[in-house]
Amino acid sequence: MSYVKALIVLLSSTLVACATIDQTASRERGGLSPERLNALTTFMQSRIDAGHLPGTVMVVSHKGKVVYSKALGWLNPRARTPMTEDALFRMYSMTKPVISVATLILLEEGRLQINDPVSMYLPEMKNMKVWVNKVGADGKPTHELVAAIRQLTLLDLMRHTAGMTYGDTQTPHDAEYLKAFPKPTGSNEFIKNVADLPLAHQPGSRWSYGIAHDVLGVVVERVSGKPLQVFLEERIFRPLKMTDTTFWVEPANHHQIAEPFEVDPDSKRPIDLSEPRRMSPMAAGGGSSRVGNGLMSTARDYLRFLQMVANGGQLDGTRILSRKSVDLIGTDHIKGLKGPTPGHGWGLGVSVRNELGGANQHGSVGDYWWGGAGGTSFIIDPSEHLVAVRMSQAPASRGYYNRAFRNFVYSALE
Repeated sequence: MSYVKALIVLLSSTLVACATIDQTASRERGGLSPERLNALTTFMQSRIDAGHLPGTVMVVSHKGKVVYSKALGWLNPRARTPMTEDALFRMYSMTKPVISVATLILLEEGRLQINDPVSMYLPEMKNMKVWVNKVGADGKPTHELVAAIRQLTLLDLMRHTAGMTYGDTQTPHDAEYLKAFPKPTGSNEFIKNVADLPLAHQPGSRWSYGIAHDVLGVVVERVSGKPLQVFLEERIFRPLKMTDTTFWVEPANHHQIAEPFEVDPDSKRPIDLSEPRRMSPMAAGGGSSRVGNGLMSTARDYLRFLQMVANGGQLDGTRILSRKSVDLIGTDHIKGLKGPTPGHGWGLGVSVRNELGGANQHGSVGDYWWGGAGGTSFIIDPSEHLVAVRMSQAPASRGYYNRAFRNFVYSALE
C-alpha cells in the first residue's frame, strides 16, 4: 500500500512539474502583458497631464498582430484638439529607412549596386575634397583641403561613412559647413552645393551622421527617372496601403497634422518644426529640414512599413523586397568604427544593437531602431517578433520619451 501511495505521489508531482513547465513555456510564448502595457499608457498620460508632452500615438505589434494602440493628449495643444490615431507627424530621420528600402528595390532590379561610386549617378560628386585640421606656422589651428583617397560609394551614403554631417557639432569643419550650405531650390542645386563642400573625413574612415540619405534620395530620383515622392508612392506606399504618407500634406488633410507646444516646457525655448502645408522645392530623403521636407506619416502607416521589413520584405501577400535584401538593413555595416550610441553599430539607415552590455537600455542583440528629430521613434526586434512605433512632436525631450517607450514595451514581454 505504501508503495502504491508513493507511486501516486511521484506521478502527481511529475504531472504538476510538467504542467508548470508547460505554463511557463506558454507564458514565454504568450506575448505582452496588458497590465504592463497599461502602465505605459498611465506614464505617458501623466506626462501629458503635467504639461510636459503635447500628445502621442503609440502602436505595438507582436508576431504580426497589433496588441496595443493608443492616442493620448492633444493633436494641437494650442487649440486643445484631441489627439487621433490618424494624426500626421513630421518623421524627419525616420524617412531614412524608407529611402534605404527604395535603394534596395533598385538594387534588386539590377539598376545599381551598393558598392557603386556615387559619381556614377551624380557626376558632380566625382572629385570630392576632404577637410584636414592642422596647425599653422603661427601655431594657430587651421586646415587644408586634400583629395579623397577613394570615391564615395552608395554604401557610404547608406551607412553614414561618407563624411557628410549636419553642421551641428562644435568643430571648425561644421562651422564652415553650415555657413556654406544654403537651402536649395531643387535637387540639382542641392547636389551642386554638396559637391562644393569638403567632407569631414576620408570616405569609410568614420561614422558621421548627416545629409547622406538626402543625397541618396537624389540617386533614387536619377536612377528611377521619377520624382522621389512618385517613386515611393508607386513602389512602397501604394502597395503597402500607406495612404497618409507623403512629403507634403494636401489641404484636405491639414486637420490631421500634429503640432508641438509653441515653447518647450522644460527648456523654455521656442519650438520651430518644418511646415508640411507648403510644398518645399525638394523632397528630403534624409528628412533634413535644411534640405527640404522629410516624410509625414501616421503611426499606423509607418507600422505597416516596419511590419513589412520585420516580415522579411512582404506584408499581406505583397512583396516589396526579398528576405536577403531586408537582412542587409539590420546588419551592422560599420564594424570597427564607433557607432551612434554605446553597444550599437549602424545598418542601412538604422541603428543596430550588437551587444546587451553597454547599450544601457532594454533590447535584444540584433534589434534595430531609429528616431526622428521631431519626437518619433521605432523598434524592430526580430528575436522577439516585436515591432513598435511612437509618435509625438516634442523635439527637445525625444530621447527621454524614446527610452521610456522602449523600457515599457520590453518590460511587458512575457
